[in-house]
Amino acid sequence: MSGRSPEVLVSAFLALLSPDKLSPDIIIAGVKNMRAHALQFPINRNGVIDIVGTGGDGLDTFNISTSAAFIVASCGVPVVKCGNRSSSSKCGSADLLEALGANITLDLTYSSEIFKRCGFCFLFAQKCYASMKHVGPIRKQLGIKTIFNVLGPLINPCIPDYQLTGVYDRSLGLLFIQCLKRLGVKSAMIVHSEEGMDEISIQGKTHIWHLKLDGNIVEFDVTPDNDFGIKKQNLSAVISGSPQENAIKLNKILSGGYECAILDHVLINASAALVITGRAKDFRDGVVIARESI
Repeated sequence: MSGRSPEVLVSAFLALLSPDKLSPDIIIAGVKNMRAHALQFPINRNGVIDIVGTGGDGLDTFNISTSAAFIVASCGVPVVKCGNRSSSSKCGSADLLEALGANITLDLTYSSEIFKRCGFCFLFAQKCYASMKHVGPIRKQLGIKTIFNVLGPLINPCIPDYQLTGVYDRSLGLLFIQCLKRLGVKSAMIVHSEEGMDEISIQGKTHIWHLKLDGNIVEFDVTPDNDFGIKKQNLSAVISGSPQENAIKLNKILSGGYECAILDHVLINASAALVITGRAKDFRDGVVIARESI
């Protein structure tokens, strides 16, 4: 992270730390090291949630977690979302927010003031973790998934109390939820759909690992119709466009009166965040609350 190690040594280190070889101890050590190199975000994290995914699922769907974050914040739940530009899809969270006109490179002091005023802010990962510039080019040259594909959703500088996190591979689910528990997160859900999506699916079954407030971890499956009261839709109806196209659709959704599969997909994921934070009693209640906030 300091840039002092030879590139060949860093490459070998990253190649050895592939996601399938990681343990909770290794991931937690990585999180703590990243936090030690991060810019500090001066806010009270009490009650804050981050809604984020690992990316890398290859499905290139709409910015569901970013859209859900706006709705969850409008329901009175404080949201600090940490994200980046797209590396493999058409539009990452940072790309979408830029298309909406946001200044994603604000100093964190200004970001904290925005958060205090409206209960929502976005932290640009490249700004918070500037030392990653020493590793980024090497990761691109390697062209394989490494520990950094796993660390991203776990290193929000805010250190939120709650998390809704999607993973691109089911094998990461239990690993992630165990790490979040050991890192002191109060409650969280890790989600992975049967289509491989790092979000709760609008099409079919999604497996959830739920860290409850009492510290217990439970696993279960959900579907849009049975658990959320939302009609199933094909993933082809929620495919991403360009940042500008996605920004137009999100503005329509947040303005109300725009019924579409993307809205339903966003409501499902917003509902889960509301359940995690105790704002909703169950997923169907969460959908109602989220829809009413729009």
